[in-house]
Amino acid sequence: MLNILLQSESLRIESSDPPALVLERLRGVTSDWRESRLTPAARSAGLIEWKLREHDGTLVIRARISGRNGFLPRFVGTVEASAPGSFIIGELRFNWFTRVFTTVWFCAVASAPLFALFEPIPGVAWFSERILMAAFMLVPAAVLFTVGVLLVIYGSNSPISAFRELLTNVANPLDSSHGDSSMRGASDERGTSRLV
Repeated sequence: MLNILLQSESLRIESSDPPALVLERLRGVTSDWRESRLTPAARSAGLIEWKLREHDGTLVIRARISGRNGFLPRFVGTVEASAPGSFIIGELRFNWFTRVFTTVWFCAVASAPLFALFEPIPGVAWFSERILMAAFMLVPAAVLFTVGVLLVIYGSNSPISAFRELLTNVANPLDSSHGDSSMRGASDERGTSRLV
């Protein structure tokens, strides 16, 4: 899970429907921020809205949690045609600020004991004293590093699962094992508009 900080996680989801229909469903579930249009995984992750941006055939989907989404991954991809129907292909990635900030923070925490060992400190002349100070710093640095790793893993796990569920339900709404109401709601609205 930590790999997503340095490299993107690829996704490819097959669909038996044509690209135009898949795009229509995707626009439908991202055009309304009401909670009823969110998938169960999105609700459990605390997401309040999906935002879709399209540019030259590229799709960018972002998630929001109470107005803050800087530390959430985003999906960047396309809907491509295939022989049986289509497929959604792309990758989940963090923005560059999140990657740089998290990488710098991890490096600073991990290198703190080394700085205490080799950096000249006024009043600390003996190398044995520096070793003792570095040992004292090793425990809190290890705790901070471990907490940071756990926050990244568990903090990203739910949003990534929500992205997978969203795209799976968009690609194959009838085959969704979750029986997501947001897909059925979008289909019902399209059906009602045709009858009117």
